[in-house]
This record gives sequence, C-alpha cells and structure tokens, in this order.
Amino acid sequence: MFVGREEELSFLEDAYASTRAQLVFVYGRRRVGKTELLNEFRKDKPYVFVAAKEAPATTQLADFSRQMFAAGAPAGKYLDSYRTWEDALEDIASLPGSTRKLVIIDEFPYLVRSDASLPSTLQHVWDHLLSQQNVMIILCGSSMSFIEKEILNEKNPLYGRATGLLKLQPLPYWKAARFFPAYSPPATSGSVLGAWGSPPLPPSV
Repeated sequence: MFVGREEELSFLEDAYASTRAQLVFVYGRRRVGKTELLNEFRKDKPYVFVAAKEAPATTQLADFSRQMFAAGAPAGKYLDSYRTWEDALEDIASLPGSTRKLVIIDEFPYLVRSDASLPSTLQHVWDHLLSQQNVMIILCGSSMSFIEKEILNEKNPLYGRATGLLKLQPLPYWKAARFFPAYSPPATSGSVLGAWGSPPLPPSV
C-alpha cells in the first residue's frame, strides 16, 4: 500500500510533463521511502530502473547494460555490455518510443564510489547530448552527505546541471497514520484510551 507523498509525486510528475530535459536528484536518509516513491512514480510509464549496489565498476556497468538492453536500447543487438559509461549514457537518447525516456538510478553514490569519473562523464554527455533530448534521468541516493558534498557541491562536475532537487523527509505522523485505517483517532482529554485508541498498559508490579 502506497500512502502519502502527494506533493513529492506531483513534483516528479510535473518534471515528467515538462518539455525540457530533466536531471533530477532525489535523496534522503535510509528507509525514508525513496524507492517506494520512485516505484509509484514509474507506474504506467516506460522506464529503465537500475538499483545500484556496492560492486566493481565493471559489474555496475554490466548491470546498467542489462536494464538498458531489456528496455530496447539498440546496442543490445550487438553487445553484451557497453564498453564505457559514456557509451551507456549516450544510448539513453536512443531508447525506443516517442514518449519521455525515463531512466532511474537508485543508490547512485554506489556507482560514483566504484568509478569516480562518472559525474564528469555524465556532465559531458548531458551538456553535449542529453540536455537536448526528451529524457528524464533521476539519480537517487541515501548518503545525504555524499549527495550534498560530493555530487551537488559547486566543485563537482554536475554542479548546476540538476533541473530538480527533492530531499525526502520522513512522513508526518498524520500521514503515516493512514497505514492503519482500522485504528481510532487519538484520544481526547480525559479519555482512558491511549494515543491509538487502545487501553493503556497496566502499571508494573
């Protein structure tokens, strides 16, 4: 069950509906709901979704290649894997279909840690090709300090390229309560019921 995040979904949908190329960063602490948000957003859309993991650079590139080829990237007819990240990122523009080409990379910092040149490569491909294409790339990460200091910092190659930033905060309690529709509201003053409509625990003896 997906609950809440109406504003965050609206932010992503507005970016998707835009007529310009989109490079969006989504970040926040672990278990805050980033992946679920992206799963909900990508419904009913053609997409490439890559869940990065801690692995050598060659493994990371091979995983990305498999997802691109499964989505119909033309290079999949001739290759088992892209030779370089530049080749892989350039091929996003060649994904089939006339709708927005949506590519989501979850845990993008893992890719950067395995290949420190990746931000520079993405910056080059974005500036010279993808920024003029009908694409939306979402880079997601849980390492907030890494995203803010290493990816978005003014000394980083990707500085100024982001078209959207979404820092995901924990759900407020009044939205999280919707996960429990059968529970009663918080008790009013003077009630013997607890905050979720349950009797308070007896005192210990």
